Amino acid sequence: MLHYLCFAISVDAEDDDDDGDGIPDALELTLSGIDLGVDTDSDGLPDYLDFDDDNDEIPDYLDPDDNDDGIPDAEQDADGDGIPDHLDADDDGDGRADYLERRDSDGDGIPDEEDPDDDNDGIPDEEDDDDDGDGIPDWLDTDYRDTDGDGIPDVLDDDDDNDGIPDQSDDDDDGDGIPDWLDPDSRDSDLDGIPDWLDPDDDNDGVSDDHDDDKDGDGIPDVTDADYKDTDGDGIPDYQDTDDDNDGIPDTYDTDDDGDGIVDLLDPDSR
Repeated sequence: MLHYLCFAISVDAEDDDDDGDGIPDALELTLSGIDLGVDTDSDGLPDYLDFDDDNDEIPDYLDPDDNDDGIPDAEQDADGDGIPDHLDADDDGDGRADYLERRDSDGDGIPDEEDPDDDNDGIPDEEDDDDDGDGIPDWLDTDYRDTDGDGIPDVLDDDDDNDGIPDQSDDDDDGDGIPDWLDPDSRDSDLDGIPDWLDPDDDNDGVSDDHDDDKDGDGIPDVTDADYKDTDGDGIPDYQDTDDDNDGIPDTYDTDDDGDGIVDLLDPDSR
């Protein structure tokens, strides 16, 4: 028995991926750089949690081609970070998430990463404060957000607020004092492992968020839901707006963020 244990330990010590799921052991606890939204076999279980990504009845740790695309996984790691491209949130390692690079905001057939004017508003992206034309300034837009200002966007950062606690173990990823389960910035309504701000269908009801009147599926229409409230009607939800009532006083210094005459300390509308 002693010999067996020693053998097992020595093998694992040389194995960069003990469980053979395509995610290096060094990243297994934090899931840093992993694309949490990939579900190759559409079984509802993201590949990073699935033991048989392509449902070919060959466990991933034995399968040389987990996503069944005909190309061995070992030959698909463009940036050489040890994460197969189909599981990598940033295939080319340029610091920009793949889902953003492949997006075509204005539907002109040119991916945003190659398009000098992503939203086709006539303002070059280098001069545009809202590249994708979603009404949210880039510096507030979760697509481009970098909470700790370390140059790594939150979608690729395993410690968004740089507090030393990996996001997977952190109850407040962005360090704003609001627990993730209450924070619209970090909430995962359908518990699919994809934060709402990255999920095209937050409540997994089959209706995409851009056509859903109740994105988080809580029974409260978005127009009256505090999670999506926009007090000053500027197109920026209060939870992303630095001045909810547009009174010129930043919310961090404003004792009545929504300008309803009730001080925040006593106002149930203010979090």
